[in-house]
Amino acid sequence: MLRKCLVGILILVLSISTILSFTPLASAKIKIRYAHWGSNPFIEATVKAFNSSQDKIEVVFEPMAEYTTKMPVMLAAGTAPHVFSTGYWAGLPTWMRRGVLKDLTSLIERDKKELGLEDVPPMALNMGKYRDRYYAFPFVINTGYGVWYNATMMKNVGLPEPKDTWTVDDYINYAMKLTDKDKKLYGIDPIGYDVAARILQVLKGTFLYNVDGTKFLGDTSKVREGFEFIADLLRKEIAPPRALAIQLGPGGQAPFGWQMGNIGMTISGPYMNYFILTIGNRFEVNCVMPPRDPVTKKWYPQEVDPNFMSISAAANQEETEAAWEFIKFYNSEAGVKAAWEAVGWLQQPPIHRKLMVKYYANPREEKMRKINLKMWASQTVNLLRYPYNAPAYNAEKISDLLSNEYDKFWDGKITAKEFLDTVTPKVNALLKEGAK
Repeated sequence: MLRKCLVGILILVLSISTILSFTPLASAKIKIRYAHWGSNPFIEATVKAFNSSQDKIEVVFEPMAEYTTKMPVMLAAGTAPHVFSTGYWAGLPTWMRRGVLKDLTSLIERDKKELGLEDVPPMALNMGKYRDRYYAFPFVINTGYGVWYNATMMKNVGLPEPKDTWTVDDYINYAMKLTDKDKKLYGIDPIGYDVAARILQVLKGTFLYNVDGTKFLGDTSKVREGFEFIADLLRKEIAPPRALAIQLGPGGQAPFGWQMGNIGMTISGPYMNYFILTIGNRFEVNCVMPPRDPVTKKWYPQEVDPNFMSISAAANQEETEAAWEFIKFYNSEAGVKAAWEAVGWLQQPPIHRKLMVKYYANPREEKMRKINLKMWASQTVNLLRYPYNAPAYNAEKISDLLSNEYDKFWDGKITAKEFLDTVTPKVNALLKEGAK
């Protein structure tokens, strides 16, 4: 009897063990820490949407004060979060050189179709590139994307929308066909000094200062040829004259006329964040990559824009695939839409052109357009005073000097050569003075 009981108990124990061995236990989610320089409702909404979509991964958002001080210490100590926001001003170049960031090259190459890289500007990807390897992936673009255009205005004159294969010659031809001076319609922005600097950078690959902003290059052939190009654009009258530009927007140079439907094309610049959002339903907008060199059919070389922001992963963390899933989601339409729906607008444009047009240029609520109109009015002039390609010292004095002398050139009172002959020694004297 006792033996039968023992056998029965043994059989029961074995049965339970067998059942348990084939019953999957609920596994804990992989936790990924994500750090950013302070709180951010857009990021919080994206993190929440990602976590809701996952049964294996959970992202914990960690807003961090004193980011640029703490992150280098954590990276050196091996205690940094799995993923974190990066940018040129936030230590990215140094961290790439020091080898504390995960090499993302193979992941980007593997998932390039899913990432939609054909719709991402090369400038953005190159920000996270060091020695032909990628250590950061962009998530927003602040400036320098390319050309936004009034698609409604183009349709009205029978022009097809431009393609990424277009050239600088095509850009000029479009501007001429869009211009109707009697109706105060013009092909491109008023070409004040700051817009001229942007045109030279994007259309000609010409920069007015050396890399560290300590020398004005007005005595070089490239800059001199560049301003002759600007003079030719002014002669073609495809941009509003200065007198009309002052009526169209603050500072005499702001592209407010484009915002109101008077301008056909505008080169992306530091004003984009504030005035794209206030267009409302006045006209249909779209964007296109910068025009190419007419001869080589390649884009002009452009330096990395420091206002791109990106995400990197710590080199020593072991949850690379999980971290990469979040990075991909952040840039996907689901991630962008989550932020747009939660907040009502996007503070900065996403990296994909289609998502820029669909969400960034289309605030969900009318009140957000009014809020951004106020931001535009209060900040546009200051933003336009300091283009990306800017002096390292005495910026305000130099900006005033260049703008005042440039206005004479804009009005046709002096030539491009006379303008550069006047300002070059004075700007470099101010740079030298500021460096002391």
